[in-house]
Amino acid sequence: MRHRQITILDDNAGIVCAPALTAAGYAHATELVMTYSGSAAVPDSPAQSVALADLRPALVRQLRIWMPQAEDAVVRQLANRRTARLRGAEQVRFLAVRDENGTVGSWADVYLDAAQRIAQIEDIVTADTHVRRGYAQTILATALQHASDCGLVFLLADPDDWPHNWYIRRGFNPIGRFHIFTRTEAES
Repeated sequence: MRHRQITILDDNAGIVCAPALTAAGYAHATELVMTYSGSAAVPDSPAQSVALADLRPALVRQLRIWMPQAEDAVVRQLANRRTARLRGAEQVRFLAVRDENGTVGSWADVYLDAAQRIAQIEDIVTADTHVRRGYAQTILATALQHASDCGLVFLLADPDDWPHNWYIRRGFNPIGRFHIFTRTEAES
């Protein structure tokens, strides 16, 4: 049986395995692990903690923009799979910024483990219809406030996409990377 996706957490092992896995039909990607070392500014108007149901319409709209050819069932499944995130940590908070009409324009998840004093900020997204309004900055600042009691705050970022530079400017530093190999050919 061939695996659809293989994740190698050790950077050196991922580099060593890359030639064989790409030759076997896997696409190779890396993700940066970035930790926060700045001092969180209190946002003027913080994002709100919201229920997952409040995020669903925004998620569906954005998924439709990202994947215009996707079937409704696929979009519905992707939006609904977020319920699994509620099991991701001791405390899971969904944050959102709404526009003047009450529409969710930006969102993120914050995973908190108070006992271990660890927080992960995940999926900072601004809807394509709401960019350049400072919403992502508000989301990030609010997430950092929620994680202010944690000794370790981290996120994951694509090293080849612009957000990782945005995170660096806001106090995050790359500390490592891991490798993801995804099978690109159909399983026989």
